[in-house]
Amino acid sequence: MKQIKVYLLKHFADKKAMKSLPANKGGDFFYIGGKNKDWKLGNSPLANPFGISKDCSQKLSTESYKSWLFDKIKKVDKKVVPTLLKITTSKKPIIVCNNKRNAQVVLSACRWLEKLFSA
Repeated sequence: MKQIKVYLLKHFADKKAMKSLPANKGGDFFYIGGKNKDWKLGNSPLANPFGISKDCSQKLSTESYKSWLFDKIKKVDKKVVPTLLKITTSKKPIIVCNNKRNAQVVLSACRWLEKLFSA
């Protein structure tokens, strides 16, 4: 799988900055977060449904997200799997709200899918 860059949304001061990503042509990217009104970004099919809170640590959130995502793949979810396949075959960067660990889970899932299809 090609190297895919990962960026945190908070690193962009405005939308013009987002369009200036090095690997980004015309502001084209994959967003893998929940709905973000400030940036007018819709809820991604890959958004982590396990938010970090006093009852859910970042580690537990990431572990739960990984289990959830791979379960969706095994069930051939009609939104999750096509999105992962697009990421796998694209050079577009990934933008995540505030947790790069979620992006690492997505990249791990992409690599797993790539192995399945190349076998």
